[in-house]
Amino acid sequence: MTRKIFILFIFFLWSFAAVGQSWDIGSPNAADVVATTNGYMGTTLHIKGMGETKGYNLGSGIFIDRPWQNYSSFFSDIIVEDGITKLGNAIFAELTRITSLNLPHSLQTIDDYAFANCIALKTVTIPPSCDVFGVNVFTGCRNLRIVVNNNPTPQLINEAFNGLDLSRIILIVPCGSVKDYKNADGWKHFGKITEKSCSQSIVSNVQTLFSCSGEVTITYDLKTTDPTDATLYYSPDNGTTWLVAQSVSGDLLNQSTGTGKTITWNNATDNVNYGKFKLKVETPYSDVKCVEIAGSCWATRNVDMPGTFTLNPEDKGMLYQWNRNVGWSNTDPMINSNGNNIWDYSIPNGAQWEKTKDPCPKGYRIPTLNEWINLYSADVIIWTDNYNETGNKGLLFGSGTQVIFFPASVGMRYDDDGKLDNSFTNVECWSTNNELYNNPNNVYAYTMITSPSDDPIIWYADYIGTQKNTAISVRCVKE
Repeated sequence: MTRKIFILFIFFLWSFAAVGQSWDIGSPNAADVVATTNGYMGTTLHIKGMGETKGYNLGSGIFIDRPWQNYSSFFSDIIVEDGITKLGNAIFAELTRITSLNLPHSLQTIDDYAFANCIALKTVTIPPSCDVFGVNVFTGCRNLRIVVNNNPTPQLINEAFNGLDLSRIILIVPCGSVKDYKNADGWKHFGKITEKSCSQSIVSNVQTLFSCSGEVTITYDLKTTDPTDATLYYSPDNGTTWLVAQSVSGDLLNQSTGTGKTITWNNATDNVNYGKFKLKVETPYSDVKCVEIAGSCWATRNVDMPGTFTLNPEDKGMLYQWNRNVGWSNTDPMINSNGNNIWDYSIPNGAQWEKTKDPCPKGYRIPTLNEWINLYSADVIIWTDNYNETGNKGLLFGSGTQVIFFPASVGMRYDDDGKLDNSFTNVECWSTNNELYNNPNNVYAYTMITSPSDDPIIWYADYIGTQKNTAISVRCVKE
């Protein structure tokens, strides 16, 4: 009898490993969110859908009503797709093999005990959209060592890390936010608060030529049109560690963009192992200067990844759906800023573009419809075929030194399937205004769009209602 029971138990485990499971876990509509497994022991728990997940009950320290409770020891990875806005009470608690978490940009709320007693958890990445934490979210995560918080503004954390020795945990925050976090309740107790790199790569196509004397001739293409400073870095271990190169001869920036820039580096004192050698050049990431036109200070670049501007005024940036802070690529294959390629065709809700979902960098915001109208009314819109001699086409607004450039043919992704269309030369950007008297259930929001006139040099502008789940460009104004 014992042997039969053992064989049946092994068969049960094999069946789960081979087939996998699926559960509806949305709230209030269970079918809105689905949890699945990939069918193998040591498996991935995959959460996808739109909206909130259920919360689960605590009973004598056991999460008695989670549908996967009997399989919890199998899970070694969690994937939460974009579209999930809230993780319910105790949803991932006591998954003891999970080592890292990378949460989606749609997430706004993490409820009580969501990751409690995940004892193997070492690294957590929190999206900029997440600003509500329950109590004891990470209690019992005794091996947690790194928290990456992508919100430039410190959130209220409500004892989310209750019981943990925060002095042992490194907190990594957006560039320019360290001071705010060091003064914020809860966050200020972390042992080390540091910021993400405040620099960005400005070169491509880096090539090196070694000489017998130990000098390295470095040839590269300069990408940016207006850098102010730059530093050459080298990596002796193929990219794990980056050090500042000494004894550099030549101007890194060479005062203009273009290809085939050359500098010489005497690397004799830097002890480089040629077999594990990499180079990069970076420039400080400074705030993009805004230009004052018609009472608003307009950013000189489109938004790229959420919370960042493009490197150059002529760069197209990512495409955004209204009232969402997930960027979509302006080229194919389609991919979003979370690394996913599943198009979100649902209609975004809301009467105005919410601040927590604004993809503009810190200190900037989505323009109102009136600000767009004022911009388009203030000056003649001039078309250029060769902006700053970069070969890029687009529109210039303003006059004299107070000029901003909008690249043309950025394109859009259609609402129903995300298909890219960059066949037209119009320039179109979102406003924060919903259409139809701010009815939050309306499917349209206002965009400003330019259209060619009979004179190809002069363009006209107007505002139209665009379906909210269409993805187009975002240009910001200073707060």
